[in-house]
Amino acid sequence: MKKSISFLLLMTLALSSGGQNFIQENQTWNVVECINFGSCITLSYKMTGDTTVGQIEYKKLYVSSDTAMINWSIFGGIREVDDRVFLYHFGSMTEKILYDFNLLPGDTFATINHITGNCPVELQLTSIDTVYLQNGEIRQRFNFGNGGFNEEQWIVGVGSLNGFVNVGLYFCWFDYYVNLSCYHVDGELIYQSPSYNDCLVYTVGVEEKETAIKHSVYPNPFSRELVIEFDHNPLQSYSIQIINTYGHLVIDKNDILSEKVFIYGDRLSSGIHFYRILKEGNVIATGKFVKNE
Repeated sequence: MKKSISFLLLMTLALSSGGQNFIQENQTWNVVECINFGSCITLSYKMTGDTTVGQIEYKKLYVSSDTAMINWSIFGGIREVDDRVFLYHFGSMTEKILYDFNLLPGDTFATINHITGNCPVELQLTSIDTVYLQNGEIRQRFNFGNGGFNEEQWIVGVGSLNGFVNVGLYFCWFDYYVNLSCYHVDGELIYQSPSYNDCLVYTVGVEEKETAIKHSVYPNPFSRELVIEFDHNPLQSYSIQIINTYGHLVIDKNDILSEKVFIYGDRLSSGIHFYRILKEGNVIATGKFVKNE
């Protein structure tokens, strides 16, 4: 009997200790992002190197939409204190708490959405259970909500199943769906979403496959002026649409005559926006950008 009690005690300690292990350079998160009126893409996140903001040290967090994961852009900084994880978002230049693994069932986790910058998020922890990962490890799982639209789950050492940096996003974004497709440590698969067979997911419509074009959007994030540049055939008709996170069309530029289109910040609210490039009325490119205050 004593051996059984000792085993259970050791198992409980193993599950409740060890921290999140987020501050490592050997991890990658692949996150599938889909918009209701467009395609799905996969963003990959990793941490490499250190940085200091003020007098606070962070691990640099990078993001890539490159299928080969060669081209990376810096996204923010990550630090961890007493089982709490903080994100300094370089776009909004603010720090928000990203995770708190000290919570108990019934507690409320409050933060501000890191992309929209002004959207309050409140998640109530309903239960804590355990899950087996791909490598056989047992981890604690924090369950928020009651199965509704705002439901969220965190796995210790992995993060939100909505994606590492996407905590509470369903409080702030409309018609925008994200899932953590997989998570690796030292190249070893630790978590695989049951919703996907592959870590990298990219989908476009038939018309997009036939007519997709090369394009670029810069700077991203931006404050005053955004440039959308794409291959332009003067004999064809092009338009660009900008949609906010509520699904509202806020900018509609038609009969575009140049390969460069300028979007001015004073016409947009702060936060994330989506764009569509259309040729002869058919969508040929989609994506997103962030407008800073």
